[in-house]
Amino acid sequence: FFFFFFFQAEDGIRDFCLSRGLGDVYKRQVEVLPVDLYKSHATKYLIEDGKIRLSFASINAIGEQAAKNLMNARGKPCEKYISIEELQSKTSISKVAIENLKKVGALDDLPQSSQVSFF
Repeated sequence: FFFFFFFQAEDGIRDFCLSRGLGDVYKRQVEVLPVDLYKSHATKYLIEDGKIRLSFASINAIGEQAAKNLMNARGKPCEKYISIEELQSKTSISKVAIENLKKVGALDDLPQSSQVSFF
């Protein structure tokens, strides 16, 4: 007999897990890795070094199609996004989704714009 719990934290991450009760969540003490633009899957949680990497779809305002767009727009492993502006143009995700990616720290390394300022 199993219960499904849907957790939603203040940081914008939602999590759906199969559990026999809330005690399992605390007993297992599973370490969770944050969403990563270059490592996260669209909809699946991935196991990395015994830790769970969150999917793009685990973030509020990122539905299945937006999550797939994020995953498919990555290109080659050595290619990185230049800016948030470029990310949004390649993936066509909403401004709300961008803001939620910022909230969970997935965009910490990216400047807002691709333009370079000399002053």
